Amino acid sequence: MLFDTGCGTSMLSPKVGAKGKLVAKVKCASASGILGKTLEVLALGPVDFSPFKSDTAEFIIEDHEYFNEINIDGVLGQNILFKNTLTLNFADDLVNTTESPILEGLPFDIKAGSIFFDAKINDNNVESFIFDTGATVLQVDLEIARKLGLPVSNEPSHILPIEDANGNVLENRPHMIDSFSLGPIKKENFVAYSYD
Repeated sequence: MLFDTGCGTSMLSPKVGAKGKLVAKVKCASASGILGKTLEVLALGPVDFSPFKSDTAEFIIEDHEYFNEINIDGVLGQNILFKNTLTLNFADDLVNTTESPILEGLPFDIKAGSIFFDAKINDNNVESFIFDTGATVLQVDLEIARKLGLPVSNEPSHILPIEDANGNVLENRPHMIDSFSLGPIKKENFVAYSYD
């Protein structure tokens, strides 16, 4: 399963969805799938994607080649993730449900179903970064990158094509960043991307 804090309703491939017991179709509910299609929301149960367990959870069932390409059975979205307290240990590829002391007390907002943090780029305050575990790179709004004077490469070989959630391929241009800070976490000398 893919964790995606940018995905509102969790998704399952048909082969996994068929194994779940259909509890009910959620009345008057629909959600957008990966390709932007409006799909019916189903309540399935019991749900056991350790460490996430519940009697029922809402999913959309979507047959999408993306699931096969990266060898996953579905996406755990906000409707499941936001009910849990998680620690993601990327260094050791571990997830547990205890609080992470390094992020304890770090404020965030939830707007329109997305998690927003304030951060710093090169010690300059930047408001409203979306925390999206489905994103592959750090992206910075192009206008903010220009305001901060971040160097940008227009070299064609440096441009990184990235497909967004709606299947649009965006040409992302790299910026070298001296430092990026999120609360007590600070990373130095790495690349962020922006697109026109």
